Amino acid sequence: MKLYEVTNQIIEAQHESVDIESLDALAIMFEAKAIGCACVVKNLNAEVNAIESEIKRLIDLKATRQNNVDRLKAYVMSNMKAAGIDKIENGVHRIRIQKSPLSITVTDTNAVPAEFKTEVIEVKIDRKAIADQIKETGEIPSGIDAKQNEHLRIS
Repeated sequence: MKLYEVTNQIIEAQHESVDIESLDALAIMFEAKAIGCACVVKNLNAEVNAIESEIKRLIDLKATRQNNVDRLKAYVMSNMKAAGIDKIENGVHRIRIQKSPLSITVTDTNAVPAEFKTEVIEVKIDRKAIADQIKETGEIPSGIDAKQNEHLRIS
């Protein structure tokens, strides 16, 4: 029997005149089913943690490989420059030194001419302040939809 089926039987039993022993048996069955669900939740949480650890390991591995790529490319480039070689073509492999796009670094924003500036206005909502005001006054400001959710904690 599934948890929702036990729940439905409990609801039906509460509306009918059922003896206490039957209600107790349903309550014990409900508790067993809920504990079973809690065990599954804990196992899934353990899997999530294992997956997060594996993701971190793979991200670290990716960073290591990317550093190797960057170092090897810098090594080849420095040696090509030292030898005065700009381009190498050999079958499917083509290596060449080329200029990157122009890199712009702003050192003083006030000195930059106005024609290169764009004004951006950003509005941020302080949700914590809104929540604090609702808790204090009980009034919900206009333009706000506030709701109090519930969640299940399994420990």
